[in-house]
Amino acid sequence: MALKIAAKNGDAEAKYIIARNLKYCFSASLDDTALQKKLNEIASYSDTASSTGSLIEKFNYCNKITQSERSQFFSYLADAANSCSVAALEYFAAITPEFYIKYQGFNSLTRDKYIHKRDAFIEQKVSFVKQAGLHGNELALKNLSYSYHSQQLTQNSLANSYALNKVIAQFTDNGDTYNRHTKFEQRQYLKLTAEELDSANEIYEHWISTIRANGAYYPSKY
Repeated sequence: MALKIAAKNGDAEAKYIIARNLKYCFSASLDDTALQKKLNEIASYSDTASSTGSLIEKFNYCNKITQSERSQFFSYLADAANSCSVAALEYFAAITPEFYIKYQGFNSLTRDKYIHKRDAFIEQKVSFVKQAGLHGNELALKNLSYSYHSQQLTQNSLANSYALNKVIAQFTDNGDTYNRHTKFEQRQYLKLTAEELDSANEIYEHWISTIRANGAYYPSKY
């Protein structure tokens, strides 16, 4: 109850914690019948005892949370991300369009509506990943660099990826990360036109100055 009150009052971290709890409950059985069906399905597994215990534990934790409440996961997470919760921004970045579509029950939509929902989610996700990166989240910066490099994001892609690799190498304290992204940067440098290099340097300066102004850098575990 305290978390819900805090979230209602605009506490971004409370919204994030609620979102994580609702995400945890996404796959939990809604009632005794659904739980028994799952228990029957895993009865032949070699690690039945462990799996049974996990299912029952999750059911007991989540059984008072309705399907309607569970479906609010994305709204809580998006609200937290919009409030610049770095944890929420990073967590949102890890969500795939496929999971979003399934979680929201959009699989049965017509093709055009399905594509519209998917593309809207991807656009929102990219926006949140950029926000996380601007607040010094290294994993988000890596995600963006790869997205530009792989042409998932196509606008000025080479210059953006080069600039982001340079930013990561500038800030990271991890030797492996530094070496990897310095190599990426050096390879991309050889492919840049003079115009692209000028653009990349402007992009780099924008990232560097904004991250420093925001006052933090969050190293990646990966």
